[in-house]
Amino acid sequence: KVRRSVLGALKIGADIIKKKKDEMLETRAMSIYKKFIAEDSSTQVNLPSELLDRIRKQVEAGDFSFNMFHDAKREIVALMSKDSFSRFQTSKEYAKLLESIGV
Repeated sequence: KVRRSVLGALKIGADIIKKKKDEMLETRAMSIYKKFIAEDSSTQVNLPSELLDRIRKQVEAGDFSFNMFHDAKREIVALMSKDSFSRFQTSKEYAKLLESIGV
């Protein structure tokens, strides 16, 4: 957080900083949404429909927050640890990687 005295010295109102922060949050959240959540995304992640619906509703309502993707992140990590990563560890590519780094 920026102190009000610093903002005052720079003649910048706290409301301007908050507005800019909100704009940056919305821009970043929309980028994540379009790349990983949107139905037409070529890189859509596999998430439960309830979670997808909740995130979509937040986006549609313009209700952006710093933790809006927290549950999605936790779900993805859980999926990777149970399925994808364990399959990767038994793949030829993983064996090549280990060999290339001398493990």
